Amino acid sequence: MYLEKNSKIRVYTNYFLRKEHFSVKLFCIATYWEKTVEKIVIVGGGAAGLELAIKLGRKLGGNKLAEILLLDKERVHFWKPHLHELATGSISLDSHCADYLTLARENNFSFYEAEVNGIDRETKVVRVKPNCDENGRELTPTCEIPYSKLVLAIGSKSNDFGVSGAKEFSLSLDSFKDAVSFQKNLVNAFLRANAMINQGKKLSDEQLKIAIVGGGATGVELASELSNAMYTLAAYGYKAVEKQCELQITLIEAGERILKNLPESISEKVNSILRKRGVKVLESSKVTRVSEKSLSLSSGEIIPAELIVWAAGIKCASFLSSIGLETNELNQIITNTRLQSIGDKNIYTVGDCGCVPWVGGPLPFVPPRAQAASQQAKYLSDQFQRELNGKESQSWRYIDFGSLVSLGRYSTVGSLMAGFSGKAFFLEGVFAKFMYVMLYKMHEYSVRGFFKTLFLNISRGFFSQTKSRIKLH
Repeated sequence: MYLEKNSKIRVYTNYFLRKEHFSVKLFCIATYWEKTVEKIVIVGGGAAGLELAIKLGRKLGGNKLAEILLLDKERVHFWKPHLHELATGSISLDSHCADYLTLARENNFSFYEAEVNGIDRETKVVRVKPNCDENGRELTPTCEIPYSKLVLAIGSKSNDFGVSGAKEFSLSLDSFKDAVSFQKNLVNAFLRANAMINQGKKLSDEQLKIAIVGGGATGVELASELSNAMYTLAAYGYKAVEKQCELQITLIEAGERILKNLPESISEKVNSILRKRGVKVLESSKVTRVSEKSLSLSSGEIIPAELIVWAAGIKCASFLSSIGLETNELNQIITNTRLQSIGDKNIYTVGDCGCVPWVGGPLPFVPPRAQAASQQAKYLSDQFQRELNGKESQSWRYIDFGSLVSLGRYSTVGSLMAGFSGKAFFLEGVFAKFMYVMLYKMHEYSVRGFFKTLFLNISRGFFSQTKSRIKLH
């Protein structure tokens, strides 16, 4: 539909050129439309990409000032910071995902389900792979999509650092599909262990043992949620497991401390809470090999594990380093303070896939955080509108409002207000959890609007009374 719409404009323009009896004024209008309508293509429907598409659709798409196209390989959007809750079954996918096609219709932009294969900067087209169903049948063919401005918002994935067996024998939490897969494996592990205990059989060394590689926010939050999962599952029939053994969680961090990008006080507090909950925290421990039922550390220690989750580091898609733009060792595109790639002013980045200078910050570059992605989406939306109005462009500056780490249903640790005062205020407990929840509500508000967000949360409150506290299937 997108390509057909643009081709029709060109056909009409050529038709006016050939017909001498048409007024010159009408031909000028058609030519003006052809030249001025921007074709903004956004690759990636994560928090940054989706928020940007919605903002641009509301401001420019509705007024026919630009054509907005969002590309993503999935059909629904899920907020990535909630993946650890989805992985443990604390929340349901159906009640927290958003359909791209529905949002596109409501917010004046287009959506195309596809995975990007490459970018031709000379002809200004995006190449996409053919999309196939579960049986391998082609749904959409490979094609080239033209753009005037290209925004890359493809995010990042966990970095295995070339560790042997990491790809083959470990799970990741890079998408909602990964989280759903882990949740099913977790429930199956409890079911298998419970049946063996009821039959009087002894569990193997790796059963009900989970190893999490990476002491960042994802690894820490997953470890905390898993520490509560056993007691919730025991309440729904896994009594034998509760009586004879417990879920053993090991969190492995190669650095000197967990949450190394956050203040040391927060790291120490979270470490203390995890240890009290029975989580084994190993710092300064590098994983050298991953096997099917265990992993090996640089110290020579072998840790048995039934489930291994790799949540260490980040790395962007490999094709970003092959399009002729300057990238770093993580395949992040190096940009200026206007989020434009170095070497091509028509290609922008938002979110984790961009390496943006942190002007006046404690670090040389902006860290990969959800709040940074949201700020970039708002900036680009305003920036594109300013350019269409002929106004001078402005630089983007990151404001750090602090960080929060969720440690379960009623507990959160972190700092806030750093961007306003220059000094971080330590928070923990119920109030910190409330602030963490509000961050998600702000994202929902930017995507769905006020009333839909309000009604959706009210409906979740009612339906929670009829559902189990944890997903069991």
